[in-house]
Amino acid sequence: MTSLVSPAPVSRLAGDDPRLPIALMLGWFAAQVALRVLVSDSLELDEAEQTLAARTLALGYGTQPPLYTWLQHAFFRVFGVSVFALALAKNLMLFAAWTLTLLAARRLMPARAAWLGTLSMLWLVSLSWDAQRDLTHTALATTTAAAVVYAFVRVAQRPRVVEYVALGIALGLAVLAKYNNFAFAALLAGTALVVPELRRRVVDARLAWTIVVAALVVAPHALWLLGHWQLASEGTLSKMGADPGRASAFGWLVGGGSALLAIVGFVTPFWIVVLAFFGRRAWSAPVDPGPWHVVRAYLLLFVALLVVLVVAGGVTHFKARWFVPGLFVLPAMFFALRPMLAEGRRADAYRRATLAFGALIFVLLAAKAPVQGRFTTPGDLNEPTGALAAALRADGFARGVIVSDERRLAARLRVQFPDSTIVLADEAMPEGARDEPRAVVASDDPRAVVASDDRLPGLLQSLGLASREADARRIELPYLYGADRPLRARYAWVLLAPSQRAPGASR
Repeated sequence: MTSLVSPAPVSRLAGDDPRLPIALMLGWFAAQVALRVLVSDSLELDEAEQTLAARTLALGYGTQPPLYTWLQHAFFRVFGVSVFALALAKNLMLFAAWTLTLLAARRLMPARAAWLGTLSMLWLVSLSWDAQRDLTHTALATTTAAAVVYAFVRVAQRPRVVEYVALGIALGLAVLAKYNNFAFAALLAGTALVVPELRRRVVDARLAWTIVVAALVVAPHALWLLGHWQLASEGTLSKMGADPGRASAFGWLVGGGSALLAIVGFVTPFWIVVLAFFGRRAWSAPVDPGPWHVVRAYLLLFVALLVVLVVAGGVTHFKARWFVPGLFVLPAMFFALRPMLAEGRRADAYRRATLAFGALIFVLLAAKAPVQGRFTTPGDLNEPTGALAAALRADGFARGVIVSDERRLAARLRVQFPDSTIVLADEAMPEGARDEPRAVVASDDPRAVVASDDRLPGLLQSLGLASREADARRIELPYLYGADRPLRARYAWVLLAPSQRAPGASR
């Protein structure tokens, strides 16, 4: 029997050495970095958003907390503004998430059960597919949540001041990674309070260190949040369909149904594969009583939180990926409750199938852009950004200022011209600088005003450069992996020499 407050026995079997699983995970994520760099030099949505946000350091960036952008800014400084820096940052985060999950699990259950529980996260497609495909903040939210779990387990098993401080740091970083980690922290706190053995081990005067340290980590952003609450919350509440003032029985039904479907979507195909390989043993095998009380309390509190969000918060819409910070530990929980399932031929077959599924995900990620470019609607990775950059260079633009009113296009051009300044014509400017796009276009560096062909006239009009539309260069480019198809991406631009100034603009 294992317990959250007592470490699992250390395995001396050669096959249970943690270095092999960690090496396999490192190889998997290194391959993902290489794949992402080789597949396309264009950007997905979240990659584009981070490429733009990381131009500067700030205490807040709209609807998402700032930690991911801070880290991405650092990676850009070290490795340059590139697809490689984007892919490396995210995959290091995911590698850390899986490694921390494995290390936490090994303190709670036999080594083979810990490895199967961690490996089974591949069956959570929000992590194995969606996070690789595009998601950024979800990746870091999982990493910091895994750090919280690992630190929490260490506190429960060896409550020392240093462990409480580490837990505080992890909690603070988790909130700075994604706001729904605050709910995850509340679930852990509630679990510690309602499970007697945890309460005795965790809740004492030293817990003040955790609270103070977490508050200090979050404080700078929290102060920013107080002054920008509407900006930070408006988009999130809209996505959730939240309207506390108009909650109704019908809304509760819609919200509850959405939550149920999202949870089922999150745990699929994990539960199907487990049933396929372990059959009745998946639910009828004896449950280890040690972790059962903790898992039961945590899941009941999770359901209670959803009820509060739906009934009191008026939330009517949930997405599966929103549950990643709270439920990424489900596979580890399953094997902690039934560690005997990690032994025997069925476990070996399950492990091989899981590794094969990971290989399939890699193949599908590699095929996604080529298939879209050649057979279906071209996606973000099919945008011919490199060819557009080559055309701009051939027209005489090497570096300077690039102005666009399209966020994704601007971000892609930042990767192609890392030494240039990117200015978004439609982004909110600081107070007193609302005319910044026009002023920047009028300064002394070479300028490129770039947009999709049909958007360029409006962009030039907004910059006071409507008279320059006659000078626009237009180009049609085949989509990446779609050269044999008639579909074309259409771009247009106007180059401004340093001496040319927008009407009414000043230096």
